[in-house]
Amino acid sequence: MNISALSTAISQGTVQQQASLAMTKKTMNAMEQTGQAVLQLLQSVALPPPLAEGIGKNIDVYA
Repeated sequence: MNISALSTAISQGTVQQQASLAMTKKTMNAMEQTGQAVLQLLQSVALPPPLAEGIGKNIDVYA
C-alpha cells in the first residue's frame, strides 16, 4: 500500500469519526431537551385529591 492511499484512508476515517461524534452530540442534546420537557410536564400536572380513608388499600384477589 502506498503512502498516499494510506493517508487518504486515515483522513477518511478521521472525518467519519468526527461526523459520528457530531451526530452523537446532537442526539444527546435533543434527548436532554426532551427529558427537560417531560420533567416540566410532570411537574405541571396537578395531583388528584387523596381518596377517602381506607379506599384502595386492600385488593380482593378471590374471584
